[in-house]
Amino acid sequence: MGEIFEIETWDAGIGFFKSSADKAIPANRHGFDRTPPLVNLIAGPIFIEGLDRGDTLVVKIHQIEVEKTSWIAVGPNRGSLGESSRWNEISGEYSTMVFDHSPGSSGTTIDGTLHFTEKISWPITPFVGTLGVAPDRDVANSLDRQGNWCGNRDIRDFKMEMQ
Repeated sequence: MGEIFEIETWDAGIGFFKSSADKAIPANRHGFDRTPPLVNLIAGPIFIEGLDRGDTLVVKIHQIEVEKTSWIAVGPNRGSLGESSRWNEISGEYSTMVFDHSPGSSGTTIDGTLHFTEKISWPITPFVGTLGVAPDRDVANSLDRQGNWCGNRDIRDFKMEMQ
């Protein structure tokens, strides 16, 4: 009870997206040569002795390290905008945007700014997109649907509390 430990893992892009030239074409991405694809890596499992089904598990995130850039990648049949009928222009080909981060008052990017364009920026609000417990069945990866075990939720409430 109350044990603190560190988890280290890649972001969902597994370090692939470094510039706008890095398109989300599945054939070019590590792990997409498998069925189902090995994407959106997670760390674990972490065994908690004495925890049983139905117990409440409380997780406190003490720190999230934020990289110097972030990205968004879309393409045909990829993600919610990849199948858009309203905005056909963004679902017709693969495109990637990489955003620079500038440090905040802490001197790190944890409280820094994301620069979307030269005129548009906003405060970085780091969060953990995938957090869950062991499912009752085998799942190939965190994108393999969600269930009562949680999984890939991209919920901004899975974040560290800023002091």
